[in-house]
Amino acid sequence: MKKLKFFILQLAIIAATAIGFLSQGTTCKAAFDAPYYNITTNGGTFDGEHYYLADGTMVKNAFFCDGTYTYFLQADGTPMKNRLTYHPDGVQIIYFDSQGHECFDTFANVKRSIAGDEVDDLCYFGTTGNMYVNVLTYNVEGTKIYYANPYGVMERYGVFKLDTNAVNYEALASGKLYGYALSDGTVTGFYDSEVEAAYSSFSAANTTIQLSVIAAGKYINWDGTTNVSQFRDNTGNFCFAYDSGSTVVVVKPYDGNRNITLTKVSDIFGAATCDSDGYYYVVTGKNNETDDTTQNTIFITKYDSNGNMIASRGDNGSSSLAYYYSESFYTKYPFNAGNCDIAVNGDYVAVNYARKMYSGHQSNSMFVVNRKTMETVNIQSYYNSHSFAQRVVPYNDKFILASEGDCYDRAFTVSVADPSKTLESNWDSNCTDWNIFNFWVAEGTYDKYDMWTLNNNFAHMGGLAAGSNNRVAFVSTSVKSMNSNALNENEQLFIQIFVPNEDGTISFITQGTREGLSGPNGTTPKTDEGVKWLTDYSSEYTIQNSQIVYDSSGKYYVLFELSQNGKYLGVYYTVLDENGTTLSGINLLSSVAYLNPAEMPVYANGSIYWVENNASDSSLYENNLYIYRFQCSK
Repeated sequence: MKKLKFFILQLAIIAATAIGFLSQGTTCKAAFDAPYYNITTNGGTFDGEHYYLADGTMVKNAFFCDGTYTYFLQADGTPMKNRLTYHPDGVQIIYFDSQGHECFDTFANVKRSIAGDEVDDLCYFGTTGNMYVNVLTYNVEGTKIYYANPYGVMERYGVFKLDTNAVNYEALASGKLYGYALSDGTVTGFYDSEVEAAYSSFSAANTTIQLSVIAAGKYINWDGTTNVSQFRDNTGNFCFAYDSGSTVVVVKPYDGNRNITLTKVSDIFGAATCDSDGYYYVVTGKNNETDDTTQNTIFITKYDSNGNMIASRGDNGSSSLAYYYSESFYTKYPFNAGNCDIAVNGDYVAVNYARKMYSGHQSNSMFVVNRKTMETVNIQSYYNSHSFAQRVVPYNDKFILASEGDCYDRAFTVSVADPSKTLESNWDSNCTDWNIFNFWVAEGTYDKYDMWTLNNNFAHMGGLAAGSNNRVAFVSTSVKSMNSNALNENEQLFIQIFVPNEDGTISFITQGTREGLSGPNGTTPKTDEGVKWLTDYSSEYTIQNSQIVYDSSGKYYVLFELSQNGKYLGVYYTVLDENGTTLSGINLLSSVAYLNPAEMPVYANGSIYWVENNASDSSLYENNLYIYRFQCSK
């Protein structure tokens, strides 16, 4: 019965006229005549590259069957390979694989469009060799459904929009507008709305690793340092690493949760990641209980793919300070009153971290090494004090960083650092800063040395995400006012999308301004640009752990945790395009999931991943780690 169902669908597909060619804007080629030869009836010889008739004539510009496979012999007589092309009717599309065989009744991973552009598409070619276009169909066994869209590409990796004119639409998806497909093209369901389809794409996998995810040192006004890092490895797949005392354990979920153990060089865990060559990097630190400012207190250690230590480089906190900073500004206690973030870009590994200095004050610091030589790279200069949250992500061939300062400066500050730039003098710089979002404080607060009041920014940092076209998105929470109204407001979610320009200016893509007084004493007029508010919750609601991910196809996914009167409601999300246009409303993703409090989620293979505990886990102190996966929409 299943094969009969498949046969009936095949007949419907063959009978349908399919127009669509894997590339928008492509037009039909005129029909052409192409002779056909079969070695069993026409004779001759075929050496795998050329076909000769009995009289020695080389056959060109013709279809040819060697008794098993069909080829198209080009103008030079060689078989067409790895190529989409038009059928002689000028309408249908056919495909020849890497051996020159025309594809029949099979899937093909097409690497170039018919226009010659690089793609990575899954297509299906039927009994007649024609590409399926705008077709819903079963597999041969009748157990799976696939959708070849109007361009002949099998939908994969999440939510897709259905064409209601598709062949077999009424039979398989009548009345539905969206579908959801796995990475192999299997359609798991059809839905009325994109939100319904996206919600169906959320999953949680219990690793059975017993560990409570924490942000060590997190307090009401500042971040903490996580005990679980999450990243992509050199294969592009999601991985995570967790602190396990004297070691750090890397877990590869895509490889059967295979573990790799890395030995720490110092006791305090900061962060971990992997480079494009498969080497791991772990940031660790140690507290210096003496006043010897020459002691290294933060370390970046490199390991091979088997966990063997390759090299380690330490820093005392001086490598990102300008020449005029004294030794009292060096790092005494790393990861203090803030967090630690790590990124790899090109030849460099960059760390943005919080620390307590020998002066007794707190600030951020940046530590960069060349990953090939493991030599320290000086940054001149990167410093905010106090700095309650730190972020760093790759940006073009540089790094973009974010800091939440309460005094110098009292703002969310973003910076672009270029480790490849040679510093020619003490006055030269390879780091540029912009204060993009300022915080109110009562007048005279700094003069009164009222640190408790100064520490309250009425805001909490979320995350950074670098998109295309040099754009960067920054999401966080803050009260809306930059005046005394801040005292009575609750924090709302906002986004700023901007372009850091080479001339030292910054251009905002999103629209919206915010004006008021800021600075350490609350007396400096400030105007924030490009501020787009995403929520307007009443005072009974609290937003925490706002985060952002770019999906590499032009969409920003913003996630956050929401509570109402102290009751946890779950993880929510919204989606925006690269101009900041909202593509979906605020939607509940999971009522039991949490977000990693000090690490951004990771985009890999069409999905957003992170690791945390689960609100439904009954064991308070022995929570299992869960891998959360949210399939991105098309």
